[in-house]
Amino acid sequence: LQLTEGSGLKITIEEYQKLLKENRPTVPFSYISQYYSLSYEILNIKYKDDTVKINNEYDYIYNDFVKGNNRTYDNYMAIILFCDVLSENCKVKEAKEILNAMIRIIPKQYEAYLLLGYICYKENNFKDADKNFDIVNQLNTEINVSCDFFDSLK
Repeated sequence: LQLTEGSGLKITIEEYQKLLKENRPTVPFSYISQYYSLSYEILNIKYKDDTVKINNEYDYIYNDFVKGNNRTYDNYMAIILFCDVLSENCKVKEAKEILNAMIRIIPKQYEAYLLLGYICYKENNFKDADKNFDIVNQLNTEINVSCDFFDSLK
């Protein structure tokens, strides 16, 4: 199936969810360094394979952001991507702390709520997951996420 702009091809929500469910790849642990590299390409940072330097750079970006410097969308997204990597590497507590800090700094940006909700969902904390997803849905009316949606992807 190939969709091109203006093709006029439409699919239902159910068909889209089925595509997501049947084609959702899992990222093997061995590819985590590539995930780090991907987020850094957004920022044109040179340390693509050195995880120590990458972590140091993320720390610098995060600390600078918290201090009120360089609060760009690219830096915000780099921090969110880093939280995703942390949570996938069993550093959930650290990821949640950073996400909550990002929410305090920029409460009108939905991505931190989305990832925090997904982390809560994976922990079977559905009450907090749905609370975060409700905020996502209020901030971005083009998407509609819920615990039921993620259940449908299993």
